[in-house]
Amino acid sequence: MAISAIESTLARDADNLSKIWALDNVQRFINNANTELFNEIKDIVNQNGQRNVSAAPVKNVNENIYQALEDAEVLLQQNGPHRAYDRVHTALHASLRQMCANHGITTNSTNNNVPDLLSLITAHLKALPDDGRNEDVFKMLKSSAAILHGINNLRNNYSMAHPTENLLNEADARFAINLVRSIMTYIDELL
Repeated sequence: MAISAIESTLARDADNLSKIWALDNVQRFINNANTELFNEIKDIVNQNGQRNVSAAPVKNVNENIYQALEDAEVLLQQNGPHRAYDRVHTALHASLRQMCANHGITTNSTNNNVPDLLSLITAHLKALPDDGRNEDVFKMLKSSAAILHGINNLRNNYSMAHPTENLLNEADARFAINLVRSIMTYIDELL
């Protein structure tokens, strides 16, 4: 139960790791139990090396999205980002579909891919009353459709989604995963 609670706490906000790390005796206990784990957590908390964007949507979710993100996290930890990429893409696709469903954004079989769903959501957001959003940030969101087109191509041709001999290398997969997570989390916050 304690591990489940910690996993849930960390999944809600990546900064919670720093808060847990700062609790009395946590560092000493982990260091005594497992020095390698201690050093790994210390590097993450101190932001040494590349960190993953670990936030997930919290408002526009369903069980399938949580399951895809959980699968991705397991694959990421055990097999590396090149094996987790497909599951992250699945979570993105499912969350964009859920966002459309939750906000009455009409989709059909011709506009149900990731870039098209983002375009529909962007149009929906543009139609909402101005909330003071920085126009340059909104332009970046609209430009994200091109990023998601590339992400689709990577998923279809360089991931475990389809037979291929050319998987993404770890750096490229981590970069793509972080882009997906950032876009997905940002849109969830806007809606």
